[in-house]
Amino acid sequence: VHSSGFWLSFLAVSGLLMGLGGLWGQLRWWQRLAKPQWVVWVALAVPLLVNFSHLPLLSPLVNALLIPWVSLTIVPLCVIAAGLSYVFEPLAMWCWQLADWQLAWLWQGLQWVSPLAQKWSFEMPIAGSGWIWLGLAIAAVLVLLPKGLPGRWLACFPVLGLLFAVERVPPLRLTVLDVGQGLAVVVRTANHSLVYDTGAQFGERFDAGKWTGGR
Repeated sequence: VHSSGFWLSFLAVSGLLMGLGGLWGQLRWWQRLAKPQWVVWVALAVPLLVNFSHLPLLSPLVNALLIPWVSLTIVPLCVIAAGLSYVFEPLAMWCWQLADWQLAWLWQGLQWVSPLAQKWSFEMPIAGSGWIWLGLAIAAVLVLLPKGLPGRWLACFPVLGLLFAVERVPPLRLTVLDVGQGLAVVVRTANHSLVYDTGAQFGERFDAGKWTGGR
């Protein structure tokens, strides 16, 4: 229960129940592919920003491909293999291998998409933003409410307020140096530089930090 993935899974299902409850039979085929991804993206936007400080914009497209793939092929193959392992083990091993082959291709695809997902992501590091997170969470709930309920338009206020309340952290660069007797860490921001653990000072004539910097 302390794992973020545990709560993200429950929030995703809760968002689907809220955003699609009673509407699934009224959706066209393309809406059944697109709307669940939009609903999950909205439902998990605030938790992902709280835990990881960024929200991948490509996740709906990736999920639209991977979720049906895993649900319709890999999971059934694993279930069939688990049952066949007690009846006909060679066929069960073939199912396991087929599922493993698909997972290998899936993993390679994720490795290829990962740099793009990091580039096309919404980053929002915020300091002291409890009220902002609460407002965004309320906005997400309002967006997921059925269209017939009043008050959904109120979701625009927390989002607009975010544009004025966000306190962005300046870019930070961290460099670790091998200074012989240990490691020195250099931290650079937009306006400051900090060198930490530069080494000991052996008397007045020899300073490990200055000696390393001189070299």
